[in-house]
Amino acid sequence: MPKNTIIGFPRIGGKRELKQALEAYWSGQSAFEHVQQTALTLKRRHWGYQLKAGIELISCNDFSLYDTMLDITIMLGAIPPRFADISDSTLQYFTMAEVTKSASPWK
Repeated sequence: MPKNTIIGFPRIGGKRELKQALEAYWSGQSAFEHVQQTALTLKRRHWGYQLKAGIELISCNDFSLYDTMLDITIMLGAIPPRFADISDSTLQYFTMAEVTKSASPWK
């Protein structure tokens, strides 16, 4: 018997919570831990929404803090050499995404 599913679930949050948490982190107003907690809260909420809606095959591994293609690049270890010397993984991620002020992706 076929099961129902969805291809993905919007990650940003109904009130744009992830975007707000990321912007607060980037501006130095909050620690990265706040972004991580916001992401965890959203994942749990979204899984709950799907479960409550009767979705039988819940989406997984479709959440990204910023960019899914960047996530795959990092997962595959395809880090361009110009980013290889950035030892902090969070700084490396957001520098590769061009959203940091402290490091340039165009060295």
